[in-house]
Amino acid sequence: MQCRWVARLSSGLPFVSNSETRWILKAPRRCALARKQRWSIFALMCAIGFFFAFFAGFAFDAWIVMPFTGVELLAVGAAFWWWDSHAEDFEAIIIEGGALKVVRQYGKYGRQCELPAAWAQVSRQQKPSGWGKRRLMVIACKGRAVTFGEFLNEAGVNECQRLLKERLKSAWA
Repeated sequence: MQCRWVARLSSGLPFVSNSETRWILKAPRRCALARKQRWSIFALMCAIGFFFAFFAGFAFDAWIVMPFTGVELLAVGAAFWWWDSHAEDFEAIIIEGGALKVVRQYGKYGRQCELPAAWAQVSRQQKPSGWGKRRLMVIACKGRAVTFGEFLNEAGVNECQRLLKERLKSAWA
C-alpha cells in the first residue's frame, strides 16, 4: 500500500462516476452554506455585536465593552475561517487500472493511499469511533487497512460499502 501526501486535489469529482476505465465514489463534507453566505453571516454578527457595544458605551458610559466585543468577534472570525478552509473537504475511492485509491482531502492537503483492487477486502469497524460514534468502512489488503466514511452518516457508509463491494465483485467477473 502506498500512502502519500499530495497538494490540494480537485474537488470537482461527482458523487458516483462510472466509465469503462475509471470508477469514482466521492463522499464530500456536508456544508450547507456557500462561502459568500458564511461570510455574510459573519459580517452581520460583527455589525450586531459592534452596534450593541457602541450602544452600551454611549448609553451607559460602558466603553470597556468595546475591546471585549473585538476579542469575541476575532475568535468568531477564527472559527469562521476554520469552517471556510474545511468546507471543501472530501473522501473519494477511485478504481482505475487495477488499483484502488482512497483519497482524503482535508484542508490544504490531501492524502492518497493505493491498494491493489483485486485483493481489497471491505468490512466495517467493530467499535464505533469519532465524534458521531459510527462505524467507518475499512478497506484492507495484505495486512494494511484504510478507513473511509468520516464525512458520512451510518446510512451513507452502508451505501458506500454496498456500492464498493458491488464494483469489486464486477471487477473479478
